Amino acid sequence: MSSRDAKAVLITGGTKGIGLGTGLAFARQGAHTILTYKWGSADLDDVLAKFEAERLPSPLVIEADVANPDDTTALLERIHQDFDRIDTFVSNVSFGLVVKDLADYSFRSLARTIEYSVWPLVEYPRRIREIFGQYPRYIVGLSSPGPDHVYGNYDFVAVSKAALETLCRYLNYRLFSEGIRINIVRSGLVAGDLWQ
Repeated sequence: MSSRDAKAVLITGGTKGIGLGTGLAFARQGAHTILTYKWGSADLDDVLAKFEAERLPSPLVIEADVANPDDTTALLERIHQDFDRIDTFVSNVSFGLVVKDLADYSFRSLARTIEYSVWPLVEYPRRIREIFGQYPRYIVGLSSPGPDHVYGNYDFVAVSKAALETLCRYLNYRLFSEGIRINIVRSGLVAGDLWQ
């Protein structure tokens, strides 16, 4: 299927929760959705059934680890086979260590949380520009109330969300003149995959 003129939306972590809901919402508006997942975490039959139940076009679903540069390259090259551009990029993946007490703190775990939860907001648009020749027009990151509130065992995720929100402001400063719009959406807390 060639979709050269269709609007394409790439959503990381798009096979469940907020990511899947976002994909369905875009598909309802006529966009072609590309959903990523990691670690065999997706029930692909269930994902496809949700689109089919609403008579929406089937999404392109690709396994890709947002923290793996080779996966990112392979993902974008695969998308480029069908699409000339990615109109919207939604950085939905958030991943972090469950922190039960101060003994659980480690710099490596904090850095890994930032690598998964923050860095794709920078790395994916840069790689999209390299492969497609332009940035996505819209870039969206997913945050939470974590930067402003204290939640049990949420320490590193909250730090990553604060970094994500700060980085968004600076990315807007750098890309606004190019017509790129970057926003962070704060959702309520949603159960997801955390390191145990």
